[in-house]
Amino acid sequence: MRWRQLIRAEKDHICLDVAYGGAFYAIVPAGELGFKQGLFGKGEFQDLAASALSIKESLKDKKALFVHPESRDLEFLYGVVIVDERVAGSGEDHRGETGLCFFADQQIDRSPTGSAVCARVALAVHKGQRRVGERWVYESLVSLQHAGNGFIGDVVDVEEMQGRDGLGVVAAVEGRAFYTGTSTFVLEAADAWTDGFLVTAADQAGSELAGPELG
Repeated sequence: MRWRQLIRAEKDHICLDVAYGGAFYAIVPAGELGFKQGLFGKGEFQDLAASALSIKESLKDKKALFVHPESRDLEFLYGVVIVDERVAGSGEDHRGETGLCFFADQQIDRSPTGSAVCARVALAVHKGQRRVGERWVYESLVSLQHAGNGFIGDVVDVEEMQGRDGLGVVAAVEGRAFYTGTSTFVLEAADAWTDGFLVTAADQAGSELAGPELG
């Protein structure tokens, strides 16, 4: 699938990076996708979303890109981050970049996404763009609207990885978060199922539901 910005740019392919920071992300500059105004082109948001979806579809069978040394449960593409390095936001010395993270069913994150920031820090180190001790500001389209809501990615260390060739990056993420609600769960003594219950196929076939040891 080629979206209109890619067609206008007369491109039939793109180059992107895959990096891990707690989950795997595809990371690509907006300009590489043909968006000349980066993330801020008027009326282009749906095309940005379409490009992210197209990237997800093209990578879903590329399992060799998502190899984790310890957990096979993490070996999948979690999201696509489209970045705009021209917009620095409000951080230290205004050094930074803005990103738009598409995840799950094309939802976008209000924050710069902590694990995606870790992935972007590691990628920048791999490309020789950051050094140990260097901090960088990462914004989302939402965090840009209010100063101080971006994240800061810090290169803590670079070290060898067990079970993998090459070096790994130890990254730290600093930012602000806010409570949106609280929940309270109460277990009463008379409740026979305070430890939960399990219904098996035999129970569904007609066995009597008799108590918390069900199944």
